[in-house]
Amino acid sequence: MEVKGPFSFKIKADSRSWGNYTRQGVVENVKVPKIVKYLSLKESRHNPAKGSVEGCLTTADFTKFGRPE
Repeated sequence: MEVKGPFSFKIKADSRSWGNYTRQGVVENVKVPKIVKYLSLKESRHNPAKGSVEGCLTTADFTKFGRPE
């Protein structure tokens, strides 16, 4: 599957054996859980650079809150 835009995508499949297109399709957005590991508060306070990829304590980007990427 190739994402074309925020509301469109392209499926890479050979559809020649499928029937004629008769109506709109239905797509469901499935959220897949992501496992995230954190350090304890004691470890984070002692060494904040070890606790994140950026090397410091990070904050969430609330400008995209509730919107798909």
